Amino acid sequence: MIYKSLYAKDKKKIYYSQLNNACEAMFKKLDAEELRALRMILSPEWYSKVEKVIRPYLESCMIASAVIGCAATGHDVELWDGVQPEDYLMNWVNNPHNYDLLRSIRRDTDPEVWMCNRIPQYIPVAVREIFGADSLFVSGVKDQVSSILKEQGAIQVCYRDPGHAVLVVEYDTDTNTVVVVDPVKGFGLKYDLDEMDIHDWGIVYFVKE
Repeated sequence: MIYKSLYAKDKKKIYYSQLNNACEAMFKKLDAEELRALRMILSPEWYSKVEKVIRPYLESCMIASAVIGCAATGHDVELWDGVQPEDYLMNWVNNPHNYDLLRSIRRDTDPEVWMCNRIPQYIPVAVREIFGADSLFVSGVKDQVSSILKEQGAIQVCYRDPGHAVLVVEYDTDTNTVVVVDPVKGFGLKYDLDEMDIHDWGIVYFVKE
C-alpha cells in the first residue's frame, strides 16, 4: 500500500529550492567576503585548511522544507507578490520581535545567540503565524511515517551528518521506502526508510481542513 501527502505528486505546487531565496543569497555573499578576507591574511597552506571548515552558505533547508510541507498538505504559501515564502518564514523566526515567544517554546536556545531557522521546535509556531498551517514537533519520527502519510500529511526529517532537512511525502508499506522532496537535490527522491540516517525527531504537517 502506498500512502502519500495530499499534493505529493504536484511538483509545480510544492517544490521550493533553498538555492534561490534572498536570505540564502545573502549568506552566500557573506561567506564569500569572509573567505576573501582570510585569503589576504593567511598563508596558502592555512587558507586551504580554513576554507574546508568555513560554514557553507546553505542555511535555509529547515525553512524551505517547511514551506514544502505546508504546500504539500494544501496550505496556500504564495501569499505575497514578489516575495518568496521562504524569505517570509526565515525573517519571522529570526525577527527580534518574536524572541520572547521563541524563548517560551525552548529555553535552552537563546534566539539572540542561535540561528533560529536551525531550531526545529520553532517551526510549528512560525508556519501557523505565516501560513495558518497546523504542524507538530514529534519524537520517534520513523515510527510515525506510515500513520501520518496515510492521512495525507507530510513529515519533515533531518539528516544527522551533515545536517540537512527534507520532506517525506510518500511511503510504501510493502517495501518500507519513502519518497522525499529535497530543497537542494530535487523532487521525488526514493530511499529505504531504515537506511536513512536521520534524527529521531521531526515535524508533522497536517492536511488543511
